[in-house]
Amino acid sequence: MRKINVINGVEDIYSYKDSAVIGFNNSIAINDKSYPLKEGENFVVRNNVLKIYTDTTVKILQNNDFIPITVKYWIPYFFSEDTYIEYDSTTKETRFVQNNREHLFMVNTDLLLECKWFHHNVLVFNNYIKDSNLLFYSTTGERLWEYKTENPDWKINRMCIPMVDDVVVIITADRNIRNEMTHVEGFNIKTGERLWRIESTEVPCHLIVGEDKMLYACNVRWYVGEDNHTELRLTVINPFTGVFENHVLKHHDEEVCVMSWNTCIYGNKLYYADNHPGCILGVVDIDKKQIVEEFSLNLKKGFRMGAPVVTEDKIYQFIRNKKEVWVFDK
Repeated sequence: MRKINVINGVEDIYSYKDSAVIGFNNSIAINDKSYPLKEGENFVVRNNVLKIYTDTTVKILQNNDFIPITVKYWIPYFFSEDTYIEYDSTTKETRFVQNNREHLFMVNTDLLLECKWFHHNVLVFNNYIKDSNLLFYSTTGERLWEYKTENPDWKINRMCIPMVDDVVVIITADRNIRNEMTHVEGFNIKTGERLWRIESTEVPCHLIVGEDKMLYACNVRWYVGEDNHTELRLTVINPFTGVFENHVLKHHDEEVCVMSWNTCIYGNKLYYADNHPGCILGVVDIDKKQIVEEFSLNLKKGFRMGAPVVTEDKIYQFIRNKKEVWVFDK
């Protein structure tokens, strides 16, 4: 790993089709191309779809040009460039478009919902106020099943709902952030049949699907008391059986700050950002279950790094409160 560049004035960064999308105040850059942002325009990347939008308009990048999309209810959420949903949370009217085919239906519920998940022709709506419900619908509006938390103190991690083949994995956790009890359950996404369940303080609340279809997480486990230390761990979960294992990557006598959502996977490598003073960018070989490279950014206390953005030949590390992206040659 070798630092080759620093990009200044960065507002945000995303991964997009094996490239980094770098956002500035009035433009976005992808490789050697730059696109202006007009006043009132924002951008975001989700599911490998680059979207520029305002309160009433939206356009997506296709073949190096931004193509306007017709908006009927609300700004669409894209699952791919030709698949998206519009949902009016007030009227419950839903417009689902896939390959230019439109489906209109109503979601009959009093819950305040949003839909950001689609897999195996199943739409997943979540209750974004209480994080306590998930509703599973067909693309034609048939409610298939509903998930509810068993305890009002449990919260669904609606930012992380891994889906592998016909399995959806739902993660709920108590609200205490350190060493919380995590509940991880695997369900058949179409029928709601529960396939397995994990209840453990040893499992992180954010998981990433690897190319081998296993679920991975890299984060810190704190131990407080006479043996006060932290462990940096790699967690692996089989989404079909629920079997999980933890591998200790590093033992620290002082605190480490690696959160499972501050990571990404590219190939058989997991990349993490450690926000402990000094700030380290690390690489884990998920086959060997060991750290294979680390780079210290030598940043002082208070600086925060986001999840690395990784392409075939480069690593981009965003330091948000410096508005800098450090570029590394792999």
